[in-house]
Amino acid sequence: MKRLLLLFTLIIAIVIPVFAGGDWHDDLISSMNSEKNVQSSLAVDRDTKSGKITQATYRYSFKNKSLYKNLRAKLINREHEASNFILRPGEDGAILMKFNSDDGFRNYSLSHVKGKYHLIVSVNSSEPFGIGDSSYSREFAQRQAQLAREQAQKQAQIAREQAQKQREMAQKQAQIAREQAQKQREMAQKQAQLAREQAQKQREMAQRQAQLAREQAQKQREMAQKQAQIAREQARKVRASDSKLYVITINDNHSSESDNISKQIKAAENERKRLLEKVQQ
Repeated sequence: MKRLLLLFTLIIAIVIPVFAGGDWHDDLISSMNSEKNVQSSLAVDRDTKSGKITQATYRYSFKNKSLYKNLRAKLINREHEASNFILRPGEDGAILMKFNSDDGFRNYSLSHVKGKYHLIVSVNSSEPFGIGDSSYSREFAQRQAQLAREQAQKQAQIAREQAQKQREMAQKQAQIAREQAQKQREMAQKQAQLAREQAQKQREMAQRQAQLAREQAQKQREMAQKQAQIAREQARKVRASDSKLYVITINDNHSSESDNISKQIKAAENERKRLLEKVQQ
């Protein structure tokens, strides 16, 4: 028994480096080989002439549901890398996957049968497990169609969200434009009101200036009239004084008085000229 276990371990150590390059496939096989309470078996096909391994199949059986969920999550997360992917409905629905690579391909089958979980990994198998069956082919086509519909729905949802965002953006821009237009109208109304108030103030100022000009003109006319009245009175007084100066009584009996009269006439004439010049000034 110990010899068989040692031989099995050596075969696994030889097969893993042959069919993989240290990627997640190898990590999965290594982790399954190290799991407790997991029944495992290995089948290897060799070329009859060269002895080279052409195919290897790993089979694992277990009851640990948490281990099953962990494997299921790992395989589903690698869906985008698989060339074929089938997911059966249900919480414990079977998973069939195929991965292509430069040095061959690998097939995975994860299922729940009769109270046990089964993981089968086939390396360089000619056909994935069950994928050649018509029922699985239909499921694969349905799965691809479902993925296409989901992708189309996602794209449609994204398009609707983008359209909604664009509508909201357009509404915001329209609201901003309306607010700016309202502000511009209010500003124009304020400017027009200020212009009307300034025009009213200018009219009132012009009216006050015109009133002041009329009052000043009236005062100047009154002043001129007063000055004219004073000039007329002064002229009248001059004329009255001139008539008094010329009213002289001449005595024929005294000749000396003739000289006095001449002097008085000259003095009166000089006084009259002086008063006229004063009035003119």
